[in-house]
Amino acid sequence: MAIIKHQLKAAVLSLTLLLILCTPSLHAQDISVGVSESVELMSILAKTAGYREYCNDMAGAYTDATNEWFAPYSSHPTVRYMQEIREKYGISYDAVAAMAVRLECAGDGTVGFLDCEDDIGDKRWKNIPLDSFLVRLNQFYTDTRFHAFYLRHAPLFSRIVGKFREDVLKGFDPSWYSSFYGKQTESGFPIVIGVSNGGGNYGAHRQLRGRQRENFAIIGCYIEKGDSVPDYSYYLPTLIHEFNHSFANGLISSADSLQAARVGNVLYRMSALAMRRQAYGNGETVLNESLVRAAVIIYLSDHRSVHPTPEEALADEIACGFGWMPELVTALQKYRKSRKKYPNLTSYAPELLKTLSGYVNRESRRIGRPLGVKDMFHTEEASVK
Repeated sequence: MAIIKHQLKAAVLSLTLLLILCTPSLHAQDISVGVSESVELMSILAKTAGYREYCNDMAGAYTDATNEWFAPYSSHPTVRYMQEIREKYGISYDAVAAMAVRLECAGDGTVGFLDCEDDIGDKRWKNIPLDSFLVRLNQFYTDTRFHAFYLRHAPLFSRIVGKFREDVLKGFDPSWYSSFYGKQTESGFPIVIGVSNGGGNYGAHRQLRGRQRENFAIIGCYIEKGDSVPDYSYYLPTLIHEFNHSFANGLISSADSLQAARVGNVLYRMSALAMRRQAYGNGETVLNESLVRAAVIIYLSDHRSVHPTPEEALADEIACGFGWMPELVTALQKYRKSRKKYPNLTSYAPELLKTLSGYVNRESRRIGRPLGVKDMFHTEEASVK
């Protein structure tokens, strides 16, 4: 595959493009906050293609300006193509963000792929011819004069980033992640404000060639009518949540992928209606979300000044359909007390899977093996290999 490659210096600068503001080092970790042209490009393209999750108009006058500028392109060939790959391959939600962080808008009328060592970021893209996609994306970028639109709103982006830093970062403890997961991160904590995300929040990653893996939190943005930027302090729990995805995704499955798939699928079926309402469509996603949400509760228990309280958060998660959250949080509390035996959360993953397997077995027996659950699990007392 012929992929457009750029110099590493340009690649590093590309994510935050026009502006990137860094706080002083907090707990020995760098936190950067910015607005990314490539994230805005992919989000606005998805919105123009009618992706409902990107059509929640929350950005005030910026939303109005976006609608006015891009409405004439609703039948653009690239827009139609995006509609096709959503239908055929499920490109939606965080798959859009996964692609965005691998792109560079050079500002000269072209969009290219960054030189990444890791995979494309989301398996939903694996069957899509990426060279063809890039040609189509460049056509949209050029025809819509996207770069001019982006530059026009630079003052608004600057105000959003400054307000986010002021309201949110003062309560964020990045050192907690390496301590809790037992895994260091050398890439810092890059935060991208997704002004056109429609309120969605996503974790995404990439690894530029010769660099450490970068774990991004792409945070949706609310702007009051007009261009008034509100108090963003309520975004702190979202930020805590999204960065947990960078550490937690796939961790339970690392213990036993087959067993984890079985457990995840049954958990999904046990709470399918609630999961679908939250746009979670499979067992793998449910496992990842479960661990992230349980980890957030541990974070809150370690930072009592942050709202909500861990007790409130636990009740909220149960109400959201994660009925197994008490068991999972208890398992994480046991991990915290056994760090000599389990130096990192990956080494404890078999115990997490055992906890969820036990929950499935108990619930299956309690309500008569609902949804066609078969004898596919170890007994509650059995260890997970």
